[in-house]
Amino acid sequence: MTKHFKALDDPHPPSVAGLADSVGVSERQLRRRIGDAVGYGPRTLVSVLRFQRAARGGGALADLAHRCGYADQAHLTREFRRLTGTTPKRFLGQASS
Repeated sequence: MTKHFKALDDPHPPSVAGLADSVGVSERQLRRRIGDAVGYGPRTLVSVLRFQRAARGGGALADLAHRCGYADQAHLTREFRRLTGTTPKRFLGQASS
């Protein structure tokens, strides 16, 4: 099951239905198992993992957004503001200092 959860850490993760099918469980059971394991559902887990990839990244923000699976640079910026209260440029600049 762990290797299947790792699929959620891909910049383009499978759908919940696709992952449930590959694991051989129902979507509801998959959501429950992921919730029990990490404390929230698969979509939230995908967002957290995507943010963590971006927070470790660097380079041009548009390239970073693409590499990490965000729709565009604006999506990356919105997520950073929502989760950290600051822009990616400021956050990544503070992290490297």
